[in-house]
Amino acid sequence: MMSRMTRAIRKFLALPRIERWLLVQAMAALPLVTLTLRTIGLKRCYLGLERLAPTAGGSVLTGTRACHRATRTAWLVRVASTYGFVQGSCLAQSLTIWWLLRRQRVPGELRIGVRKQQGRLEAHAWIEHRSWVLNDDAGIGRRFSPFGGAREILDRRGAEVS
Repeated sequence: MMSRMTRAIRKFLALPRIERWLLVQAMAALPLVTLTLRTIGLKRCYLGLERLAPTAGGSVLTGTRACHRATRTAWLVRVASTYGFVQGSCLAQSLTIWWLLRRQRVPGELRIGVRKQQGRLEAHAWIEHRSWVLNDDAGIGRRFSPFGGAREILDRRGAEVS
């Protein structure tokens, strides 16, 4: 009888090399992003991740390859969240996906939306690639009213979301 650990190792080794590396990065980044969000807030975390993965001067991946990379990256972050050290909030998971996509030069947009549910204000974060929701269902933008893109929100004078 194969142990759970042996199955997990076999599944990991069965992944393409690039996806194994992305999973390792996701498992390392998710706890760091979670800690960073808690200690310095969204704006500084976002700007720090942006500096760590600049996109200026390079070509952006497009087409079906970019779409495949985007969906697989989101899936790998979900795997890291499920089996890694930290589950991470929707915001931490979304920032991790966004950062990994930037590192691969795949366009992705961090979306943050709000709704009022039973008198309480709730917020949710997700990533879109070319208007395609990666880490939630396609109708999330109808349930949570999205602000503009994250860059637009954070560029507002005095904006600080923690």
